[in-house]
Amino acid sequence: MKPLFKPLITLACLFTCLSCTATDKLLSHPHDCSCEECLHDTYQDELDNVADVEYRKPAEPKEDLGKYLVNNSKSDYVIVIPDEASETTKYAAEELQKYVNAVSNTMIFVKAESEVSFDTDKEVISIDDTVYKKQLVTDVDYTELKTGGYYLRSYGTTYIIDSACNEGRLYGVYEFLNAFFDIEFLTYDDTYLPQTTLVRARAINYLTIPAFDIRDYYYYSVWYQGVGWGAKLRSNSSSYKSSKRVTGDYAYDYYGFYYNNSKGEETFAPREGHTIQDMLRVDAYRRGFIPDPNYKTSENGANPTLPVGYATLVPAWYAYNKTFNRGMTADHRSEEEVCYTNGLDSNFEYVKQDYDIDNDNQNLTKERAKSLCTKIIEICVKMIIEEKSTKAVNLMLGQADFDCMCMCDSCQRLRKLCENPDYPGSGFGGSIAVWANQISRAVKAELVRRNITREVKFVIFAYSKGIIPPVKKDKGNYVPVTQKAVLDSDILVKMAYRYCVYHSLWDESCVCNQKNRNIFSGWQALVTGEKPFVIWDYTCNFTNYLFYLPNFGSIPSNYKYYQQLGVTHLLSQGSPSEYNYYESNLHAWTSTKLMWDPSLNVTALNKQFNKLYFTEKYATYVDSYRAWMDSYYARKDATTPGSDTTYAGHHVATDSTYDVGMEDKNNYDLNHLFKACDVLETALIKLSVDPSLTSANKENLESKIRSALITPQFMILWMFKEDLESNQVKSIATDFFKSISLLGLTYMREGQVDSNSFEAWKENFDL
Repeated sequence: MKPLFKPLITLACLFTCLSCTATDKLLSHPHDCSCEECLHDTYQDELDNVADVEYRKPAEPKEDLGKYLVNNSKSDYVIVIPDEASETTKYAAEELQKYVNAVSNTMIFVKAESEVSFDTDKEVISIDDTVYKKQLVTDVDYTELKTGGYYLRSYGTTYIIDSACNEGRLYGVYEFLNAFFDIEFLTYDDTYLPQTTLVRARAINYLTIPAFDIRDYYYYSVWYQGVGWGAKLRSNSSSYKSSKRVTGDYAYDYYGFYYNNSKGEETFAPREGHTIQDMLRVDAYRRGFIPDPNYKTSENGANPTLPVGYATLVPAWYAYNKTFNRGMTADHRSEEEVCYTNGLDSNFEYVKQDYDIDNDNQNLTKERAKSLCTKIIEICVKMIIEEKSTKAVNLMLGQADFDCMCMCDSCQRLRKLCENPDYPGSGFGGSIAVWANQISRAVKAELVRRNITREVKFVIFAYSKGIIPPVKKDKGNYVPVTQKAVLDSDILVKMAYRYCVYHSLWDESCVCNQKNRNIFSGWQALVTGEKPFVIWDYTCNFTNYLFYLPNFGSIPSNYKYYQQLGVTHLLSQGSPSEYNYYESNLHAWTSTKLMWDPSLNVTALNKQFNKLYFTEKYATYVDSYRAWMDSYYARKDATTPGSDTTYAGHHVATDSTYDVGMEDKNNYDLNHLFKACDVLETALIKLSVDPSLTSANKENLESKIRSALITPQFMILWMFKEDLESNQVKSIATDFFKSISLLGLTYMREGQVDSNSFEAWKENFDL
């Protein structure tokens, strides 16, 4: 496949062609030189040569209509909604009213359509299926707008905002606010609200459809702020519950799952990750078995509420492994991973038993609970027929997060059947495929028996130990090792993989990512359904949040690759246990924009965020800092030679994948990191004496600039602590931990456990 886009190719070519004078001068300067003239000399060449792409709002209004949306804090406009408006439409109208008032001190009133007479000469903003929409809009194909798409149109002085779904109308309102009032939602607690007293009514004709049906940016702020913040990003995440006020009933129940909290209370919620042990956890609660109350989350936070101890009650469900040590019972049963052949016969076909369905009221015995396959079928059917879960389409059969593998004779035979010796590990992915097929077929048969007509799909993980597809090469093409592993048409594959994030998946010159291209191609030989892939990828360094991750060049290209595959659900993982720092905020804002439209210019997006977040004056320092950091990776990529053990070019990953040395100090230049700090420290100095700002504004901007500065500071302290004088270390660490306290940051990496905390790491410094 020919690469469509080579990340940072402009920078890579540019910075290798720059004269070495500026770089030599930079490296010869003391790291604490931060005068204006020196900064200009050392950074301006890079900044001047980076294309200053203008950010353009997608919905750009056209000619003046001769009227005003707002004029001297007054408006002749009214917001019109249907008489029987949904909760979401009411909320959308309130949001429009609230934010117009916030930027212009103008109240635009909301009225039901029965309170107004239809008149195209009146100033109206119509939301949803009002008489204005019915009379004026005749040529919109609403079938294209079912996944959140929306349109904004003007008919004379009347504006129509509508969609085929609840959240789409809310997105349309936010687009309207951006198009006419320049409002931008930057972070969960920071909205750009430019003050104005005059806004002209201008013509507009804009319709937009998202690139992906489900756009899920998986990070802390959305989890804990919920759909209200997610909707502002146009992120219809499956990771949190729906809200009638924001999305209507069940809008985000793309995945169905039961959930039990620590009190044993049962609710219904979407779930899409490592679901097998969670299914069994729910079953444990139903049976009256409460896990150990002292149990805490696993080290990386991926399995926070496992049915600890349940494996001792029904051991046949769980993986048998005498050599694996993590989370094992006394008789070598995993408390996290399961046996994928329990309930299958010697030919790996499902064995129907007379207690398959509706045995909730039966006493739990080892005999009656011996079949895991049966238990999962029972749970899936129960989820499908529950009234509160009827909107969920997909049920995930997600493997555990760790490498434990069942070593019973049957599982070993199945893996051997599916294994291609040329692709080590392909047997495990094959065993999950065989198991999922049997569950899917049995569940569908039961639905037919019950005369239940319902679209249901299943999802499996191509992840970790199960990511290698059970395929082989035949005349240059991938073919299944065994037909048993060919997935039924109602089974989707969630690709969750590590990769070199510096280079695009499209980029065939990246040898690191060739493995991933092969994996995708292999699974393509096993899927049979329409649009069979969903994605879980990674846009932050979750093993160390504060490391700089130069992946903006590859994100839009990868999203285009997913479009080519027909992906309907894209999940990109940001920081799942921290949020109040610049890199997380920037990645969330830019990534969600690209999830909607991967063709947007990523440089323009980042510069726009910086301009609005830091103000135009101080954004120049942050732009300079980013250009300086990116230029370093570009030079490394252009000048790193290959050898027998390393790849040509510079490769960066979110963890130790490919041994690319993300956190290896030999891959960094200490002076370069010092100068990166200098740029942002200079911004802080300038800020401290800026006479144009109030104390409150200074305090706010200082917090934001520090949230960027902690990244190069952390990299210096993490990698070069032993190479610095003790007074240097103490000085940097003192300022770094001051910022950590100011920002309220707790966790260094994924997983909310004490060992991951900045407080624990602080003990390594003499403070």
